Amino acid sequence: MRCLAAAVVVALALASDAAGGIYVEAVSPAQVRAGGVVHVRISSGLRLWVKIPLYVVPSARALRPHRCRRDAVCEPKVAAAPIRGAYRRVATVSFRARLEQVVAIRIPRVPPARYEIAFYCGACYKGPGGSLISAPAAAFDVVHY
Repeated sequence: MRCLAAAVVVALALASDAAGGIYVEAVSPAQVRAGGVVHVRISSGLRLWVKIPLYVVPSARALRPHRCRRDAVCEPKVAAAPIRGAYRRVATVSFRARLEQVVAIRIPRVPPARYEIAFYCGACYKGPGGSLISAPAAAFDVVHY
């Protein structure tokens, strides 16, 4: 009976972790000029009490998930939220009140290229530091008009 109870607890913990992620679902429009606005639809599988910083990053410079453990894929772990370099902070979101939201983001002066929305989640990683997660499926182009 104890083995069954332990198996149920483990299964529930794994299911809650799988549904608990933060997702960038869509970015529109697909093309924007620097200084223009994109609308980012973002959601979380669970209520988070920490605020999540959002960034724009050139797709070519975004950190990518890597293989870890036996058959797993892990998001990149970083020591802290980026403050300079390729990642440009553009907004902060909170999932305290709503699990789904659309955020209007003004694109900073960046060179023309393909960009992605990324976010830093300190609560998404056990221990010090956090995950730096990008969304290549919701990439957009910054163009000159």
